[in-house]
Amino acid sequence: FFIKKKKKKTECPNGYLDEKTLIKTFKRIFTNGNPRKFCKLLFNVIDVDKNNRVDFCEYISVIAILNSTDIVKKLQLTFKIYDINNDGKLHLYEIEQTLNAIFDLNGQKDRKGENSAKKRAENIFKLFNPDYDLINNDLYSEFNY
Repeated sequence: FFIKKKKKKTECPNGYLDEKTLIKTFKRIFTNGNPRKFCKLLFNVIDVDKNNRVDFCEYISVIAILNSTDIVKKLQLTFKIYDINNDGKLHLYEIEQTLNAIFDLNGQKDRKGENSAKKRAENIFKLFNPDYDLINNDLYSEFNY
């Protein structure tokens, strides 16, 4: 995003990545889907200072986590993407919304029955929380952020 290309206008001429540019980039990668919802979730996590733009440090921090072998950092990043309201807990509706965003991103058409985001979210809850309440990052001490 931040590297100038020969004879082409850079995608981030001002040195910042905005949500619109992220969506545009994801559309080129996920040609059969709609990346809008997923990009919004992702952008909200990587825009750490909440100024509606991602600077090079914010961008490279996420790239470093993705390229890292540190599974805890990757889990923390994933948790943050799913934790839409940023309360440190995963509610059923957050998992369902995130799964729907991922389905849209990939252009998944079959979303009925066992393939629905709601059913898959319920199954995730059953795995991680037998009380079927919410998934709290306190259950996993390494998720504290």
